[in-house]
Amino acid sequence: MANWSLLGYAGPEPPERVAAARQAAGRTEHIFQMLNSSITADTSLDFDAVVIGSGCGGAVAAAELACAGHRVLVLEKGKYFSLSEMSGVEGEALDQLYERGGLVSTEDTGLAVLAGGTFGGGSAINWACCLRTPDYVRQEWATEHGLKRFATDEFGDALDAVCKRINVTSTGISHNRNNELFIDGCQKAGYEVEDAPQNMADVSPGAPGAGFICAGDRYEIKQSMTVTFLRDAAAARVPAQFADRCKVSEVTHSKGVATGVRATIIGSDGQPHQLTIRARVVVVACGSINSPALLLRSRLPNKNGLIGKNLRLHPVSIVTAKVPAGAPDVVSWEGAPMTAVSNECARGPFGDNYGCKLECPSIHAGLGATGVAGLSKPGKHFKQEVLNLRRLTSIIVLVRDKDSGEVRLDKNGEPRLYYNLSEHDQASMLDGLEKAIRIAAASGVEAVGTTQTALGALRTLPPMSMVEARAAAVDGLVADVRRVGFPLYSVTLISAHQMGTCKMGSSAQTSVVNADGQNWEVSGLFVSDASVFPTSSGSNPMLTTLGIAHMVAQQIKRQLQPSSRL
Repeated sequence: MANWSLLGYAGPEPPERVAAARQAAGRTEHIFQMLNSSITADTSLDFDAVVIGSGCGGAVAAAELACAGHRVLVLEKGKYFSLSEMSGVEGEALDQLYERGGLVSTEDTGLAVLAGGTFGGGSAINWACCLRTPDYVRQEWATEHGLKRFATDEFGDALDAVCKRINVTSTGISHNRNNELFIDGCQKAGYEVEDAPQNMADVSPGAPGAGFICAGDRYEIKQSMTVTFLRDAAAARVPAQFADRCKVSEVTHSKGVATGVRATIIGSDGQPHQLTIRARVVVVACGSINSPALLLRSRLPNKNGLIGKNLRLHPVSIVTAKVPAGAPDVVSWEGAPMTAVSNECARGPFGDNYGCKLECPSIHAGLGATGVAGLSKPGKHFKQEVLNLRRLTSIIVLVRDKDSGEVRLDKNGEPRLYYNLSEHDQASMLDGLEKAIRIAAASGVEAVGTTQTALGALRTLPPMSMVEARAAAVDGLVADVRRVGFPLYSVTLISAHQMGTCKMGSSAQTSVVNADGQNWEVSGLFVSDASVFPTSSGSNPMLTTLGIAHMVAQQIKRQLQPSSRL
């Protein structure tokens, strides 16, 4: 923090100014009450439904079931933080809000994995980019995986319902300087680009807190699960109950029927206690890393061996560029981070719709300095490049991966990720990197580079006035990017989207859950998160997850009759 001023990084606002901004906007925080306060010993409880996970899938399920009159308990292994407990500081947010403090990776460490690990799940840290499931993905799931409802109004209506609740808008979206450069570069390069709809309460220029939504939304500007569906569940006529710091060890089942869960919860005394929940329905919504791990720990028959398979990660690489001295600073941490998207590469180099999207990331001082370290020489050169952080612009290449990895359990029953970037997906990423480099060059930057360490520092380009020389330099960089490729330990790859590990399908031989989200082998056990995706979604998966969860919840409500205790 002491060096923030040297970087021109103001950091998060103090709590009193944040509270004043919320009050001026008419936003009132809901304080969730946790069941933990009543736990002082091993405890057994009864509910109609227990929902494991409070992210997008679990929140929708909880709201839909509670509002239908069912007794619902939501269990979250992460901690619930009130707004006053969040500082907005990047490093502290990683520790508080991200899975394993932001230190998840594939087992070979070739790909860093970012996932939500707090109350509200991924919605607490994501970038508010609301892209609907592409039509070609919906058709693929309907035709190739036998899930016909994805091509019908049923799923379309579910998407409409969740978009309405989280206030998705595509009107009046303002762009920070990073997105402005991206849009300008796309247009000058002749590439397709469009505004990305947002679930933000304020999309105007300079909206307070818009740049810090990845570090805990202290302003409640983002319509995350704690502001929408979880709040709906808490306000239902039979209010849902919630517990945080509650690790579910297994789903209990007998003779092919789910009966509840066993968990360890931190009680009001600060000590761990055993919690046994008996429930008519169990909804697993722990995300694509932890949902398969829970099912594997629960000793389901898993006759087809598919639990944990089909891991898709939307692998991401980054192109970074520096604007000329004297040009307006980029200051990528100010303003909403991801407000534009290009589908120029979506078809992919093989024309199979397994290509990539181009978007802008959220880059704060810590992550920015980490990226600069891979684009500079140690010592004085690194120091100088960090001091230029305000001048850096970035584009991410997000690949719709056609091939997959796997989640396995280690000896302690914890999930481990195994994944390699296939030749097909490497080709898609190279296609995206080439176009991202050309976009950056067209926007007028003075230097550009990738996270491939063999290429070294940002490569300086001739000025815009030297058209032929600049074009030749860009072509040379593109050729080097393709030549170097993606050797292990020599390129930075990231995933913020995990999908597919409890695959939905039309056959018990080829999937983990059926079209209703119910496990083929244990009735009353539903999965309601991105782990049910048959393939990668090819777009930021929040809306797809919410839509599927809404659709699955309707099936659960049909199975559950209104509680006899009402």
